[in-house]
Amino acid sequence: MSALSATAPAPPARASLWRRLLRDKAAVAAGATLAVILLGAALAPWIAPHDPYLTNPRGMLQPPGDAYWLGTDGQGRDILSRLLYGARLTLAMGVASIVLGGGLGALFGVLAGFYPRWDGPIGRATDMLLSFPAILLGLALAAAMGAGTGAVVIALAISSTPEVARIARAAAVVVMRQDYMEGGRAIGLGDGALIWRYLMRNCLSSAADRRPCDGS
Repeated sequence: MSALSATAPAPPARASLWRRLLRDKAAVAAGATLAVILLGAALAPWIAPHDPYLTNPRGMLQPPGDAYWLGTDGQGRDILSRLLYGARLTLAMGVASIVLGGGLGALFGVLAGFYPRWDGPIGRATDMLLSFPAILLGLALAAAMGAGTGAVVIALAISSTPEVARIARAAAVVVMRQDYMEGGRAIGLGDGALIWRYLMRNCLSSAADRRPCDGS
């Protein structure tokens, strides 16, 4: 029996990850909450009980009840409907800022690790941005660019870029020491192919997880 168990194939990593997540009560609760929020935002036009922009001066500050499950605000608008519609914009802004900030940070970090002459300027710019608290930097950028959803997304993206850039740069430095990078140069691959095929693909997951990669 021990010999059979020793030679049995190990379970797939993805299945093992799902089992660990399902055993974590906090992770299950967080996932269920996120699923409810995503579902509510996606179905807002069909499940919202009232028009989120319709004002009702006679129904201001109503307590939760049968007509308004979460009550109304100071202008008589249904709070539940406003939450459902507001979640759509909030989630879209969050995803857009993460994708933009993570992409820029990963790009700058990889370029700093690949080109030594760019390491200094990118590193100094990253240190300068990291010297400011992220929330203050985001507020300052939003104020400088003016009101609007686009300005908020750009401000959030820029405030998250330095941290990702630093982690991506550290990961790129590790990958640059690997033999396959020298092998790629030896067979005549250009900088673009080396960055995309070897450097970016090996460090992209590390930058997303915000941990240094081992180059494997």
